[in-house]
Amino acid sequence: MRLNPADVLNPVFNFLDALISNYGVYLYLVFVWLSLAVIAWVYQGGRLETQTLEACVTAAVTLAWQQLRAGDLAAAERTLGQVPDSEVFIRPVKKSMSTQLQRAFVIGVSRYLLPAK
Repeated sequence: MRLNPADVLNPVFNFLDALISNYGVYLYLVFVWLSLAVIAWVYQGGRLETQTLEACVTAAVTLAWQQLRAGDLAAAERTLGQVPDSEVFIRPVKKSMSTQLQRAFVIGVSRYLLPAK
């Protein structure tokens, strides 16, 4: 039996067509409000990058504390001194997701608004 992709996906397309025709306005409103929430989350700096940074700092401090309790002061200092304070406490601007999204948005809008040659 040969399965034609159009025949296999036809029920999916029919379902999506019915969903959009019956609830399209409501879906649109939900996506608009969700996009506003995502934009607000991005402008607040997001939480994904800070959680990973927090986990790295926690692991380094835990290891340094264990080394300090074992009496190895030099190893504890090396563990804490491997990452500069500027990277631990202040997120670099170029690495933040909000800055990258803002740059992509400005570039996209400027390309759209500028006349083509």
